Amino acid sequence: MHRHARFRLIIFNIEKNNNVGLLTRSAYAFGCDEVILVGKTKIRQTGSAGTYLKQTRRHFYGLAEAVQYCREEGFLILGVEVGGTPVSSYPFVRDVAFILGNEGRGLADAEPFCDDIVTIPQWGGVPSLNVSTAGAIAMYSFACQQDKPHAQSHGQKFFDCNFPISSELNQTIKT
Repeated sequence: MHRHARFRLIIFNIEKNNNVGLLTRSAYAFGCDEVILVGKTKIRQTGSAGTYLKQTRRHFYGLAEAVQYCREEGFLILGVEVGGTPVSSYPFVRDVAFILGNEGRGLADAEPFCDDIVTIPQWGGVPSLNVSTAGAIAMYSFACQQDKPHAQSHGQKFFDCNFPISSELNQTIKT
């Protein structure tokens, strides 16, 4: 039996609530093990389409503690930023925690915590992608390499019949 690698998403200093919500929605869609929020605790989940209630999440006040938590469980820390290895060709063979940084500064404060950097090559002249778009592409690239069944669909919608809303998952774990 083939064990698929897991991934976590570390959201660090992202300021716009819609980006946090959209990242949470994408994380759930691509099978994220856990969303880790670093920094502020009051975040509205605009754009999450209710997945915030289903996605396991944890909060840390500092990035060092979040990274240590992931490393203790064997996760490789990958920053998503301009200038790294193309994410489409990165070999995702072990558990990964993606770090996504601030909309303006990127991973400037987080890069020293990263084991490696993955990037999303572009063909146009835009300086960078929106953080929620970049995160979705990185998570999708990871998911495509895993031996894991896709969610079922009904009509024009996907659903996860094996993941009912649990009152336990509705509570943020604070560390």
